[in-house]
Amino acid sequence: MMDWNDGSGYSWFLMLPMMLLIWGLIIAAIIYIFRGSKNTTTATTRNHDNGEIILAERFAKGDIDEEEYKKRLTVLKEHNSK
Repeated sequence: MMDWNDGSGYSWFLMLPMMLLIWGLIIAAIIYIFRGSKNTTTATTRNHDNGEIILAERFAKGDIDEEEYKKRLTVLKEHNSK
């Protein structure tokens, strides 16, 4: 039977990098999973806010009137509530 500890101590040169690699992959997978789920909700919220901000800017510049602003804001809110 092969023994990892053959008395020379060289087995640590193989085991240590492998353990670091395995733990690194596990930690990277956990971070990837949590960051991926967080970014989905953040992107949706960001797009929702971004649309209202752009609409408000257009209203402030005078590109659209108050009636058009209210109409489009209602459409945005209805679309985002679905």
